[in-house]
Amino acid sequence: MLATSIDLIQKYDYLEEKFKKGYEFLRKKDLKALPLGRADIDGDEVFASVQEYTTMPADACKYESHNRYFDIQYVVEGQEQFGCVKRAGLLEDAPYNEADDIVFLGNRSRAGPSS
Repeated sequence: MLATSIDLIQKYDYLEEKFKKGYEFLRKKDLKALPLGRADIDGDEVFASVQEYTTMPADACKYESHNRYFDIQYVVEGQEQFGCVKRAGLLEDAPYNEADDIVFLGNRSRAGPSS
């Protein structure tokens, strides 16, 4: 699944070289054998964050968004449920963390509760 906004489709070529490098990495690597942590693919332009964790119930999770990097999710083993909503209309739970390129968002409308 590729989910994006029509406003971004012209801005980003999802078949450009950096995406191809990411997809190729996922095809060729023995992903289960990778050590946890960062796996460089093309310096700071394309890299993987290899993680292992126990998933949380959906109602305990927050939405996340990134401003600098695209986040390609790939589950090697086990199961994980992903949800997707438009960022517009959500409120930040904490300010954007530039060093980690992440912001967590709550499921609250900027317009406030409906009456």
